[in-house]
Amino acid sequence: PVALQAVQCALDIQMKHGCFDTSLGFAMKCHAAVGVGMLNSYIIGGVRDKWEYIVVGESIRALGSALDTAKAGEVCVSRACWDLIGEYCVAGEIRSPEGDQVVAAMGRSSEKDEELLPRQLEGGLSSRSKLLDLESELLSSTCDARKVESALRCFIQQNVLARLDAGLSMGNWDAELRRSSVVFIEIVCDETLDVLHSALRLMQTKIFLYDGFVRQFLLDDKGLVLIAVFSSSEISDPERASRCALEISDGFRESSLKCGIGITTDSVFCGSVGSSLRQEYGMVGDCVNISARLMKKAISSGLGILIDDSTYKRTGDTFVFKSQEPMTVKKRKEPVVVHNLLSLREVNASRSPPVQEPTTGMGRGTNENVGGIFGRNAELDLFENFVSECVGRAMGACIVVSGPAGVGKRCFADLCAGVAKSMGYSNIFVNDVHKLQNSVPFSGIAGIFAQICSSGPEGCGEEEHLRSIVPPTHRDHVPLLNDIVPELHIPETPLTRDMSNRERRLQTTSLAIDLLVELGGTSGKGRNGKEEGEEGDQGRLGCFIILNDVEYLDFSSTAVIDQLVTCCKDTSLFLVLTMENPAKGNQPMFRRITALDNYRGIALGTLDEVSTLGLIAYTLGVQADVIPLDLLQEVSSLSQGNPAFIRTLLLSMVDSGAVRVEAGAEGSKAVIHDMAKFSNPSTLLGSILARMNQLPSNIQMVLKVASVIGEEFSLATLRNVYPIETECYRLKGHLLQLEKKSFIMRQPNHPRMGIYVFASRLVFDAAYSLLLYSQRQQLHQTVAEWLEECYGDEDPKFIYPLLAHHWSQVLASYDPECKPSFDLLMKAMSSITNAGETALRFYNVHEAGNLFNRGSQLLDAIIERKDTDQPEYFALALIDFRLLYMKLNGMGIRSNLATFFQVGSMPQSIVEDDELLVSEGPSPRSDGADDVEATSEEVAAPDDSGGDSNTGLVEQQSTDLVEQ
Repeated sequence: PVALQAVQCALDIQMKHGCFDTSLGFAMKCHAAVGVGMLNSYIIGGVRDKWEYIVVGESIRALGSALDTAKAGEVCVSRACWDLIGEYCVAGEIRSPEGDQVVAAMGRSSEKDEELLPRQLEGGLSSRSKLLDLESELLSSTCDARKVESALRCFIQQNVLARLDAGLSMGNWDAELRRSSVVFIEIVCDETLDVLHSALRLMQTKIFLYDGFVRQFLLDDKGLVLIAVFSSSEISDPERASRCALEISDGFRESSLKCGIGITTDSVFCGSVGSSLRQEYGMVGDCVNISARLMKKAISSGLGILIDDSTYKRTGDTFVFKSQEPMTVKKRKEPVVVHNLLSLREVNASRSPPVQEPTTGMGRGTNENVGGIFGRNAELDLFENFVSECVGRAMGACIVVSGPAGVGKRCFADLCAGVAKSMGYSNIFVNDVHKLQNSVPFSGIAGIFAQICSSGPEGCGEEEHLRSIVPPTHRDHVPLLNDIVPELHIPETPLTRDMSNRERRLQTTSLAIDLLVELGGTSGKGRNGKEEGEEGDQGRLGCFIILNDVEYLDFSSTAVIDQLVTCCKDTSLFLVLTMENPAKGNQPMFRRITALDNYRGIALGTLDEVSTLGLIAYTLGVQADVIPLDLLQEVSSLSQGNPAFIRTLLLSMVDSGAVRVEAGAEGSKAVIHDMAKFSNPSTLLGSILARMNQLPSNIQMVLKVASVIGEEFSLATLRNVYPIETECYRLKGHLLQLEKKSFIMRQPNHPRMGIYVFASRLVFDAAYSLLLYSQRQQLHQTVAEWLEECYGDEDPKFIYPLLAHHWSQVLASYDPECKPSFDLLMKAMSSITNAGETALRFYNVHEAGNLFNRGSQLLDAIIERKDTDQPEYFALALIDFRLLYMKLNGMGIRSNLATFFQVGSMPQSIVEDDELLVSEGPSPRSDGADDVEATSEEVAAPDDSGGDSNTGLVEQQSTDLVEQ
């Protein structure tokens, strides 16, 4: 009966899943084999209380020949199995590979079909029924589930237990793409209990020593195989896997056992595989398959250990290798570059193994900006001297700080704020610009005005304070600041209530410019024309506006800053703008900036060795004279003087145990280092990812979910969208841990409570990259739905662009080979057009153009749905796109919609309405406040060239539009 049930199971699998359509343009096929014979099951191992359950015996050995013989779609059985079931089944042919007779292409015998069903056992219950009874007993109230779970934990690897304890297995949140080193080990030995137990304990000891885990230990058609994985640190995984393989190979050689080992390094899919009845932690990827092939090649050729080229490139300086001929691997067109791992190099042979040790948590100032003050004295002197020169000439200035990622621009801007404060300035406002919000009008300067609103005297309300500092001509316009700072709720005046949207936008821009100019004073005079030192002014007159990452400014904020640049010369207003590369910024604005005689550019370079030494000592919390020379040289060589890279390297070294600080006599400290415990990262982003991979699974999950919300996020939003309900009450503690690790920073001066920001754009990008596309899709949809539910009644200017972003990201997160549903496409289209229409209503023309053009790119995807069973939705989509095309064409913005509709420029009257007034052409540029209106109208002016070209998007034309 057992053999019949096994054969029936294999036939059913072939019938239902033998050709599985993946919806990716290909089908997955399977082949099956059945063998019979004696089996022995053992529980072996026990190192660190980790046990393995293994089944061995002649029936599994018999499977090897049968499975090798089976073709796609076939079920093959061994000769011994056929002798038991032959009268019930039909065989296609008899094959005899290497002398073992195998029956292939087996089918069911129609005459005895009923005999293949499970036989009734004693008591009238089938075996399936007994299994169900056992399952019911385990789930009943009489069964102590905690005792069952406790007994099973010793069979589960530690990394999986951490995910289970964090609740990540619910909803498949443990799934991830992770760069890992995969080790396949085949052992040739007697399958007796003592031999298997000793062999597994040897492998467990070495694998755990090098911070790996045992993925699986089993006997299958490939032989007796153990799979180990090293994925705790992308930087050192290849070296630890290679050291482990050498020691296992040496240990088996001493025991007179033969083994073959294959090692590969690459990204693999990791996560729970299976159904609700049974799951296991699986690892899938090309890397895993190649490692298995290398193992078989190593044992058949007697070469011992074979590694792929990716592992070799990360360990070539540490080990002795012998290159091999490229190996042809099944189902791969290109041969695999292979190297034979022989031994450690003599210079490394005496080094301690790179054992992972827990993080010591050392370091100074968890919220300190990267770079501190090290190596920036010359640049600071340049800044201070230039500001002093401008003060002496009774004028302001514009200062652009530039440099590559990680060089410390944000830190330097904070130092500039400190210099300004030491010079007596009290009006100093600093804001970080976030890329996610560049479709929200005035988002780039919203933080500046939020700080201005809260800077009034104690006991003075925001409205009263604002009315006291705005120019007299704008006092009735104060409620317009609600359009810049969402948290403000100043009652509308009759004047602002009756404004058209076009007039409101222009007056808001004018108010923002005039208020900042007023704070800066005019030609040595303070606000309201007071001379320096007159009663009523506090501190030195003037104002410092510091904006970080101005390349991400929205268009409305850019218009304000553009006007302020020209006002600096006649005021005591200082603009400090930071960005990576001015050449990639808003070219017309930066050309005007560089043409000013009160402009100064400060380019931040890398740190020299002396400054690097200071930063190392600062990060470790020790004096510079205790830093070992070879550690300084190692860090300087790897980081090339990049401050963020230096700090990340040191934190990685501390986390891996390569560097630690020990207390000495009388409070002194010593730095102990062992670089054998640390493998060199090649990039700054790689070192950040390596640190993230060392975080506990539940804390890393918090970082990934936060990256979907945005560079700036609130604890409240995080709690409401977090996918694991049982972890929500722990989120505040997890955020504290991420603060201590310098991945995020709390914003104590933000108008709202519980606001956090990622430490840098690189950290944000690294966290987001750890999410699978399916996880991004689910999280973006959750955030969008939560925003709709909680903020649906809020000002649409602020909420609609965020909804458009998240719904667009839901679509962007789909696998390129999969097609999202028509309803989802329309949801994204609706959110984008709502945001665009709202931007137009409030005369945010550039933002509207960006949003409409983003919507136009969804046209092809929706057109593919024209055979849907909802034709009325498709018809509405065409109408929406027709209107969208006319809007873009009337705004002078080209898009791919023109090719679809095959029409020329639409009459101007079609796109005009009582709120959006489009001028007939650009007017001459003038000075002063009128220039703001002229610029806005010019942006909305129609383009005589029409809208028929499908080659230009609004991003490509923004430079020309701003130049007008």
